Amino acid sequence: MYLKIVSKPLKNASIEQHRKAYYYKSMATQFPYCEICPIIENPSQKELAMRIYEGDHWLVTLRRHNQALLGTSFITLKEHRESLPDLTREQDEEFRVIRNGFIHAVGAAFRAESNLNLYCLMNYAFKSSNDDPNFVPQPHVHYHAKPRYSGPRTIGGVEFTDPEFGGPLELRRTQAVSLPIGKIIVADIKAHFSLAA
Repeated sequence: MYLKIVSKPLKNASIEQHRKAYYYKSMATQFPYCEICPIIENPSQKELAMRIYEGDHWLVTLRRHNQALLGTSFITLKEHRESLPDLTREQDEEFRVIRNGFIHAVGAAFRAESNLNLYCLMNYAFKSSNDDPNFVPQPHVHYHAKPRYSGPRTIGGVEFTDPEFGGPLELRRTQAVSLPIGKIIVADIKAHFSLAA
């Protein structure tokens, strides 16, 4: 069970729940150079509005500021882990189930092709945004999930295209959407999201 920040003891909670509550409460303090931990600990209302699914270990969140490929989302580990070999068996297993549910959902919602591009880069974590002499890279395991489309799709009057379909992605191409359009996309994906997929 994922617990949000707590300031007082949890009643009737297991030792594991107390451990997780303490861990998530202090994640941003433990990893001050991680850009993802503060978002997990204290998401904005806009961030929560883009939340597609929350599992025990992973979050699926629409990437509203880059919908160059309709349905582009982050699948983010809720616990700070810095590399794929650091994942537990449970985290790996849940990721596989959530990934498959996401692929099914965007396919059903938007007729996305089955060749979803999924990658785990974490490159920016190794670049300091300033000249901080104490900077230590603190990557946070997350995946970029990018559905692919053989033709244009239109949602809420906004057209989405995939001009590189069948070839490598042009990662610099972006297309931000408004919060209302983002909410429509999230609702469409949620309506088709199933862990049984």
